[in-house]
Order: sequence, then C-alpha cells, then structure tokens
Amino acid sequence: MTTQRPGPPGWPGQPPQQPPDQEQDEGMEGMQVLGYQPFRAPEGHLGQAMLVVTNRGNIFCLYHPPQKMDAAVIWVGGARGGVIGPAGGLYLALAQDLASQNIGSLRLDYRAPNDLYECVLDALAATALLEGVGFKRLAIVGHSFGGAVAVASGTSSPNVVAVAALCSQDTGCEQVAQLSPRPLFLAHGTNDERIPIQASENIFNEAKDPKEFHRLEGAGHGLMECKDQVRDLLGAWLVKHLGPDTSGPDPTPPPRLLRPNDPPPGPPPRR
Repeated sequence: MTTQRPGPPGWPGQPPQQPPDQEQDEGMEGMQVLGYQPFRAPEGHLGQAMLVVTNRGNIFCLYHPPQKMDAAVIWVGGARGGVIGPAGGLYLALAQDLASQNIGSLRLDYRAPNDLYECVLDALAATALLEGVGFKRLAIVGHSFGGAVAVASGTSSPNVVAVAALCSQDTGCEQVAQLSPRPLFLAHGTNDERIPIQASENIFNEAKDPKEFHRLEGAGHGLMECKDQVRDLLGAWLVKHLGPDTSGPDPTPPPRLLRPNDPPPGPPPRR
C-alpha cells in the first residue's frame, strides 16, 4: 500500500494527498506516470517544485529548466532520500551550473527511501516524464544507495546516455556491465566511513568501457573534504556527455513543463 509522508525539510506542511491506491494483480510490476503538478517552491528551495503523479504515489521533485529541452540530469539521493546531495549541496550547485550550459536538472526525492525496487521505479518515472516532454538525452547521478539506483535505472532506459555513481554501494549494481556503451563515472573517498572504497572498485571492475574512476584522497562519505574537486570533475563530465548535440540543427523546443522565466504557477497545493 502506498503511504503518505512529508516532503524534505522546508517543504510547506504536509504534501498533497496521494492518489487512491491502485488494485493490481499479483505479480504486476512497473509504474505508470499519470502527469505532473507544478507548484511554487517554498522559500529557501531553488528550482520549480513539482509532483510527478504516478499510480504508485507522488514523487517530489525540484526542476531546473534549460532554455531548450534536449538534455537533462536526474539527481537521486542516498538511502534517506532528499534533494540536496553530498558535498554541501552538490546537486543544487551543479543544477545551477548546468542550466547555463543548456542542461536541465530534476532533483528527485524518493517515495520510499531505502527500497531499491521502488526507488528505481521513481527514477524511471522521472525519465519517462522528461522523455515525454521532449528531452532526448538524460544522465542519472546518484550518491551512496543512490549510486545503485542510478546504475539499475540507467540499464533500463534507452534515453539514458550517461550514469554517475558517487561513493556507491555495490549491492544493486550487479548488471553494471549492461550500461556499456554508455559512459560510467565513479568517484569514492578513500576515507569513506560508511561504504568502503572497495565497493566502487568492484563496480568499476565489473563495468565495461567507457568508464572512469576517481579516488578522492582523504574524503569521507559526504565528500565535504573535496567538494570543489567533485563539482569540477562531475560537472565537466556531464557537459562532455550532455553538451550541445552538434550532429544536426538545434532542437526545436517542444511543449515544455515550465519555461525558465515563467512566473510561479500558484501557491503550494493545500492538504
């Protein structure tokens, strides 16, 4: 059964009611994206707040739109969820950096943190939504538990062209070889107190090219010791693989979620 839970700290009150639970046949799998509901982000949260509405419950997101809907990054958190990321707010920092490179971002908060299957479905729902409104090239970035979410969902979506896993657990990454020929970015702190660096080494050894692995000397699980280095490394890698498509003319903007300069669509939804 889908249960309602509060959004991340700072979200206004309780989130809107979830849609009614769907009766499903035993063994029925997957998730259907029913639409999205934009609303004004609360004070202190940058980006455009929205709910991705699915048959398994609502997914809270913060969306950072580019000028043209061609490429975007889906950011997923660790076992506790959230939209901030490691390294003192890496996800927000890079979402803002990438917007200037015409790369959008969707920072996603899980419905059911620490449930790998449900969290992978959340990431796939995000890819379906972005694909549906015209994004053609997507990357998924995850930290810790979210590294496994990124790898597992990346192998399941043809529009995902790149995957990055930071301080990742190796449980859930058993199919990482299937990512190839999509590039894989791995980074892990040598002093990680939660997940040993050997986990990322295991993933790297199982993965096929193209792949790269960055050992972050002296860094712990939260990557605070090397936040600028991670921002530079990952940002450059994402721009390399999601930068402007030079194989043809610039894509014509399709119908959009929200344009960068649109006014807020209204107050946060009521309970």
